Amino acid sequence: MAIGRRGYVGFVRLPDGRLNAAAAIAPALLSAGGGGARGAIARILEEAGLAGVDPHALRWRGAPPLTRSRRSPQRGGLFAIGDAARFVEPVTGEGMAWALSAGQAVAPHVAARLASPGAPETWPGAHRRLLRSRHVRCRVVSRAMRHPCLLGLFMGAMGAAPGVRAGALRALIGAGAPRPEHGP
Repeated sequence: MAIGRRGYVGFVRLPDGRLNAAAAIAPALLSAGGGGARGAIARILEEAGLAGVDPHALRWRGAPPLTRSRRSPQRGGLFAIGDAARFVEPVTGEGMAWALSAGQAVAPHVAARLASPGAPETWPGAHRRLLRSRHVRCRVVSRAMRHPCLLGLFMGAMGAAPGVRAGALRALIGAGAPRPEHGP
């Protein structure tokens, strides 16, 4: 993973030997300095000390900005969960767990709405309580990744204290976090 102030680029070698890469780039970097996405990726790689990797040799496909949310995860009898309700950068890898938690938690709200179609919308508050701390943690991690000095300190600490590493990484991605109770 190459991390710069305005984006990051990750690489993985596939079993057949091909290189797969993905990047998240701040929109301002795309327009700065020319070269479009490949130029921006080259600047991130250079900032991370990987100037020898040629982003022009790879095939890239673009996507719109990743972080998105809707005003409310419920409108009448429509209940949004997972990415349809809110999507924060996938840097911590929690999206599927959030969707599964929300899918389980929404059931009593749907049942209440079916029993009484005019009932108040209870899912927005419950959704916020269920995922707020997880969304905040993901935003903090995402923003911290844009500060190479801070990230370097964290990575150095993880290397210096291998006994603490597993617990710190679990806390960072929210693994083993307590589950809030559900209900309308």
